[in-house]
Amino acid sequence: MIRMHQLANYTIIRNWVGQSTSDDLYDLCDQYGLLLWDEFFEPHPADGPIPENIDLYLANVREKILRYRNHPSIALWCARNEGDPPPAIGEGIQKLIREFDPIRLYQPSSTSGRGVNSGGPTTGARRASFTRSVKLLRPRFGSMSVPTLEAVQAMMPEKDWEVVNDDWAEHDFCAGAQEGDRYPEIISSRYGYPANLPDFVRKAQLANYEAFRAMYEGRFAKLFRRRRA
Repeated sequence: MIRMHQLANYTIIRNWVGQSTSDDLYDLCDQYGLLLWDEFFEPHPADGPIPENIDLYLANVREKILRYRNHPSIALWCARNEGDPPPAIGEGIQKLIREFDPIRLYQPSSTSGRGVNSGGPTTGARRASFTRSVKLLRPRFGSMSVPTLEAVQAMMPEKDWEVVNDDWAEHDFCAGAQEGDRYPEIISSRYGYPANLPDFVRKAQLANYEAFRAMYEGRFAKLFRRRRA
């Protein structure tokens, strides 16, 4: 997978909320020359509780810094996804970085700082929204992405193939930032009402192509735009 990122001319990968602690990730990023936006362990404030045992949390942060700081692929440490950490944790992380890895950048939140701006869009089949809102330093945006027909049929029983229900929601196809519950409506308005599951997946694959193409086109359209003095 890391080599595929390199072949696609990516330059940086985000280790979202520090979910990967595999040595392979760091070793392969070093090997293939990709940078890492590496995060610690706090999700969006609405997605998870604030750690109660701050000493234990900071001990984990300390262990991660000491374990991986010698990897040249790490471009920066980020404290939290879409929000600043609580003061005690934020101050503790900065103290640890100053002590054990002072040459690396520190980013309190994934959403702001040093030109970073994050906030989507993350809905599918809306090409214009990607071309308008994409920024050069945007660590998160995307689209609902329906896999192949064979994958859909392998993920859930046949009784759930023809209607978006709780089984689909278990695969993150639900209400929320991605508007998965509205996705069939979006597909219908853009490509016509799906006749059945194969037709729905076929049209969803077209939406995948349009959405992800727009992300790249929107970014590259602004890549070499000069800033005003």
